Amino acid sequence: MESKRVPLAILVVFAFAGLFASCQESLQGPDMPQTSRLKKPAEVTFDLEEPGEFPLIAGRKTAVGSVTVSNDDQNLYVEFSTENDWSIAETHLQVGESLDDFPLAGRQGNPVPGKFDYKDRHDPLTTSYEYTIPLGDWEPGDVLMIAAHASVERWVDGEPVQQEGAWGAGERFTTRGNWAMYSTYTVEDYGVLLQNSLSSAAAVENSEVGPAGTIVGNVNFNHDVMSGKGLTPNSGYAGSGVDFPTTIVDTERGAIEMWVKFYYVPKAYSYGVFGFVNVNHWSHNVMVFAWHNSNSRLYFGLRFNGAESGVELANFHPALDTPVHLACVWDREGIAGSDDYMRIYVDGALVASNNTDNGWGDDNTSGNFRIAAPWDNDFGTDRYTVADLKIWDHAKTDF
Repeated sequence: MESKRVPLAILVVFAFAGLFASCQESLQGPDMPQTSRLKKPAEVTFDLEEPGEFPLIAGRKTAVGSVTVSNDDQNLYVEFSTENDWSIAETHLQVGESLDDFPLAGRQGNPVPGKFDYKDRHDPLTTSYEYTIPLGDWEPGDVLMIAAHASVERWVDGEPVQQEGAWGAGERFTTRGNWAMYSTYTVEDYGVLLQNSLSSAAAVENSEVGPAGTIVGNVNFNHDVMSGKGLTPNSGYAGSGVDFPTTIVDTERGAIEMWVKFYYVPKAYSYGVFGFVNVNHWSHNVMVFAWHNSNSRLYFGLRFNGAESGVELANFHPALDTPVHLACVWDREGIAGSDDYMRIYVDGALVASNNTDNGWGDDNTSGNFRIAAPWDNDFGTDRYTVADLKIWDHAKTDF
């Protein structure tokens, strides 16, 4: 599958030192005016609201731009950028998992930008430059140390007036050496559109990634599933669960996964259909993913306000009171280059596929997208619990 670059929700940990050491790099060239003779610009503040974006600090205290970190399923991306009359003359970048991965010198252990693995001179000067680094063995959840250094210049009226060394803001390498800094970055899963633990009312209404959910009907959060609590629907006729916007799912490709714990097997006309995404016998004009009492089938259907395409696993018999991982995957052009258009996975194993019908519709703007929606009038309470919901923007196959 062709890699698709997306912004991701990235954890960048800042540990700013209150006062930087007094040792400032001297980077003046022979034709550069001495900064001590020039009027210093006022300190610049930047509104850095994007995930993974943090200030590029010059001369220990002046924000001259930003460093932005992101990743997809193949590469790590680190972008340097400057604003307000500042330009980039050189960039130096080192990424590792511990201090052993950084070239350090002297008794204090100061980093040496000139020996960093990634470096470049920029002639002419630039205001933006990005490094692409293969992830290799780094996986989602791995915490990386990122040292981003730049030589920057301030130009006014076409003339260079100041030159400084700049570091991406973060934690000092050493308290006794120079003021060099690094940030920590957690490699993120690629392409998550929605992530919600469904572990409490607050969690439902504040998704870790993506839009908030809305609780519908009578539910509880009394049961542990895999990594914590989950949502248990208590009202039949799809009268309980959590609603998300229908537009969160793409009509062409995607994947939905969750952990589920069952306490009963579906029983016809009492608690006969356990819906994970919408439910059979209800308005599922977007999609349905459910366990039906008829032939104990696990069914996945796509409609998107058009004709329905489906795939099912007959005789689905999961262990009760045990966490089960469920996933449904679709790609109108073929999943992972195969002939399959739709798939169902149970505990990471492919259990059912559709390679004959990809004619579902292409309208995701109306309908319902209700998580944990049960059916039948005598549904009762505590029949099953859904937790750790994730929705992907691509046809993910490794669970």
